Amino acid sequence: MRDLSDLNGARAAFERALKINEITFGKEHPQVAINLWWLGIIFRDEGSKYAAKEYFERALAIFKKFLPPNNPTIKTVQGNLDALDE
Repeated sequence: MRDLSDLNGARAAFERALKINEITFGKEHPQVAINLWWLGIIFRDEGSKYAAKEYFERALAIFKKFLPPNNPTIKTVQGNLDALDE
């Protein structure tokens, strides 16, 4: 949906997936972090930097619990977060 410029539809789908994954896996699972990361991207694309920052920060905190510090995913999410301040 995001690729088709349907940000509202993409946000709704990722919010639904987030709720399902939080129930299924718990709030600190890497799959939840992936949903949070995508929601951060959607909010960033919509121009909501504050909301994007919250989602990126939460995703990053979860990823840091499961992945080594030099993991590309951590670097990418950190880059998304840093880019909000530019």
